[in-house]
Amino acid sequence: MSEPNSPRQYSRKLSPIERLWIVADTLYPPFVSQLVLEGEGGFDLPAWQQAAKRASAANPGSRLVLRRFLGWSRWVDSEVPIEVHLIDGGDWDGKGPENAPFLKRPLPARSGPTCEILLLQGNPNRVVLRAHHGVTDGIGGLGLIDDLFRELRGKASRGTEGSQVDIDIVRQLGTKKIKVVKNNCQSPLPPATKDKPGTGTTWRRITIPGRHSNLLGKIAFAIAQRAHELKRQTLAMTGDIDADQSNARVVRLDIAADMRHHSPESSASSANLTGMITIEVSETDTVANIISAMAAQRRAKREGMLVAALGPLRWVPLRLLKQYWHYRTRRAYKSGCFATSASLSNIGLLPVARYRGGGFKAKTAFAVPPGNAGIPLLIIFNDTGQQVELVAMVPDSAASVQQLESLLEDIKNTLLKDSTGIKN
Repeated sequence: MSEPNSPRQYSRKLSPIERLWIVADTLYPPFVSQLVLEGEGGFDLPAWQQAAKRASAANPGSRLVLRRFLGWSRWVDSEVPIEVHLIDGGDWDGKGPENAPFLKRPLPARSGPTCEILLLQGNPNRVVLRAHHGVTDGIGGLGLIDDLFRELRGKASRGTEGSQVDIDIVRQLGTKKIKVVKNNCQSPLPPATKDKPGTGTTWRRITIPGRHSNLLGKIAFAIAQRAHELKRQTLAMTGDIDADQSNARVVRLDIAADMRHHSPESSASSANLTGMITIEVSETDTVANIISAMAAQRRAKREGMLVAALGPLRWVPLRLLKQYWHYRTRRAYKSGCFATSASLSNIGLLPVARYRGGGFKAKTAFAVPPGNAGIPLLIIFNDTGQQVELVAMVPDSAASVQQLESLLEDIKNTLLKDSTGIKN
């Protein structure tokens, strides 16, 4: 910890959404974001350890531990350098969670560490940045990995020492709270088993060659089409006359949206600054309709509506939040209706060529999102300049691996059918 005459210790408040991610870590441990780089070359471990020490010092958000309670909670710099672990990853194929116990290592919020670097020896070799989702989002993690590779190449870290959090941006924008969201969404996958509420998740990764225009819109379209198809099948089997009424199930998608562009100060912060926009997709909507709806939400600066609504949670004990989350999840599984049909996150273009140093050179990159059994489908994807890497996560009791893989084939076919070679 800091000496009396050392520079002021970095700290920042725990935002409301980060408080939810602390709860999620007790429900679906470990609740971590994981960026995986696949490539070639070996690992000079001492060089990586020194680079990690310097990069984490320039990015104190990677060394945080949680202090205090309720609305007084703060993230505080432990001043313990981020650790680098050399691990045998030869049995992992990078396509799913099987044979990858290192992806389940806990990153405890209060005792730390909340971030770590794994160097996986295998074919191919891999580098994994793991970060508790309470301390950073995907964009924040990219700042750290960029600086890590800068240090490996002998360049100084740029650093992220800002303390702004999402609620600060929302207050600047004067964002209104989101309306109460009903659990009335149709899943794009068959109904969850009612006798086994989701407690864990599984995932699959696919690689789609080429570059694609309107990437987010097309993926959203493929998911919505599958959800509407399943809704029609359910109606045909049950003869539910209410299916065409206004209170029937809808297809609603949550889209992650980075809020950093709203505030110059936020570019220096590694906190969770990802908001969310929500769109409903009808059976007749096209890719163009979906793109237009997302653009309208962003123009209206609605990314922060959920953040604004979560403000009072600062004063709710974690135990009660956990009980309520578990209750809503059980209720959703029993009814087959969820708060969202799917959640999508577009990381964008990852500069893979930049990730080289310490004996390693990346060829591709993908992200494994935190596991959340409370939603029926979570998709995260990125462009590498040569291909699209996409990871889809589902509750392990909500759908079989075969059903998930079938959905991924739908997404892949949708992209390849209209491949223009132009990035979104």
